[in-house]
Amino acid sequence: MMRAGDYRLQVEILAHENRGPVYLDYLMAINLPKNLLTFGIANEDFDIIADFNVEYRLYDKNERLLFSKDYAVKDSVPHQAGNFDFGNRIFLPAQNMMKKYLLLTMNDFFHHASRPLLAAGS
Repeated sequence: MMRAGDYRLQVEILAHENRGPVYLDYLMAINLPKNLLTFGIANEDFDIIADFNVEYRLYDKNERLLFSKDYAVKDSVPHQAGNFDFGNRIFLPAQNMMKKYLLLTMNDFFHHASRPLLAAGS
């Protein structure tokens, strides 16, 4: 009988951009004219871009690969940062998008990984 400590999960994330797996893309063509017209008090427009691969590998205590699955994540969402969004607060939407896709892919991985493990145990 295997216990929970008898497994090892390996997660690898490969970002397709140097800026990271999820990043803010500043929309200069939209923001520059808007800021000129409003003397810099307009909201800033960004695209939040997720562009990465995540690979999950599940091993048993003998380092035998039990299940693996790869995911390609590519998404883009428009975002506006207000005048009071500064410091780390401006990065919260990107952090939330990263968390969202890690939760979705990991949930799917465990859903699929549990099938062969249950079949092998019965």
